[in-house]
Amino acid sequence: MLAGKETGANILVSILGSFKTACSLSLVAGAGGVFYGTRQKRLKERTIEDLAPYAERYEKENDPDRESSGLTPLGRTPPEEEI
Repeated sequence: MLAGKETGANILVSILGSFKTACSLSLVAGAGGVFYGTRQKRLKERTIEDLAPYAERYEKENDPDRESSGLTPLGRTPPEEEI
């Protein structure tokens, strides 16, 4: 009878151990996703900021009557136009 109880305890420990491992892995994956997303956002904003003067010059050369979209240098909507 002792062998059966010990086996049940081993199964319980095994289940709890795998649950902790799964939670840990999901937390690591979630944190990695958040880190990746914020890095991509910063990279996108920096690239837009670097290329904005070239795009503005190109638009003025090809269509001088064109009005600006009014986006900020980072490519965001101006605060006064946000809802």
